Order: sequence, then C-alpha cells, then structure tokens
Amino acid sequence: MLVEWTYLEQTAPPDFVSVPEQRAPVLSLRLDPSPDLARRLYRDVGAPHGWSSRLDWGLDDWSVALAKGEFWIAGSPTRPRGFCELTAEGSEVTIKYLGLLPPFQGKGLGSLMVRESVRNAWSVHRRSTEVPKVTRVLVDTTSRDSPRALELYRRNGFQVIRTDLHRATVARST
Repeated sequence: MLVEWTYLEQTAPPDFVSVPEQRAPVLSLRLDPSPDLARRLYRDVGAPHGWSSRLDWGLDDWSVALAKGEFWIAGSPTRPRGFCELTAEGSEVTIKYLGLLPPFQGKGLGSLMVRESVRNAWSVHRRSTEVPKVTRVLVDTTSRDSPRALELYRRNGFQVIRTDLHRATVARST
C-alpha cells in the first residue's frame, strides 16, 4: 500500500503565538518523562494510524530519544489523553509526533494541542540554552493519520512544502 506523506512548515510564528492564552494549557512539559509512558503513548496513539518506526524500541532507545527533545502530555502521566514530542536541530524545531488516544479524538482537543504545540515549538529556545532563536517549525502527516490532521495544520499556519509517496510498512500488533 502506498502512503502519501505531506511535509509542512512555518517560517514565522502565526499571530496567535504572540497573544497571551486565556485558558489553562492542555499540554504539560515532562522534564523527566518516563520512557515506558512515552513508549505506551506512541504505541496506543499511533496504532490506528500505522505508526511503526519505534515499536521495537527498548527503554534505552526511548531514554536517548527523550533526552534530545521535549515531551509534552495532554492530561496527566497517570491519565494521559495524548502527547507531543518536539525536537530541535539548530534553529529548526520539528513537531516529531502529536496525537491523541482514540477515546479523546474528535472532541476538539486535537485543535487545542496543535495550537499549543506550535506555541511550544516557537519558544523552545526560551527553555533550552542549546537552541538558538527558532526560525522554522516543521511537521509532517500521512494519509494514514487522522483525516483532519492536514487541514488542522494548515488552519494553524503551516504551508505544504512537498508531498511524497512511500510504501507502507505494516505495524505489528502489540
């Protein structure tokens, strides 16, 4: 099966990034996230969408990946609803993964998570002395992700920079 990957970018923060938020945040930064929690969220959020690249990772692999970025949780570690993982390379930040557990999809939480993830991405340099001022935020989505994802990214200021077709790998059952 062929899967379409769409790559998007922002080269300037959307207007909403500079406006103070009037509600409590949906996402909370985990300064020392549990590799087991990250693995479980990746598996459970990604299962309906065929996420498979990290399914065979051990806890050590997760620890290394988590040390290289920021891990945000919607909900709490004991009652998570979803997560976002941000990684920085130079002045570019990638929204590496973002998603909700199936029971929380289709309720408007995804839209709030995308907006907060964009805010968080544009401000990574304020939380890490190793990251220069952010000049670009990247994200990608596939035809296997939520059918609302691409439009949601566009509504939040992302522009498509390219699309590719890739042969899908079948995710194993867990």
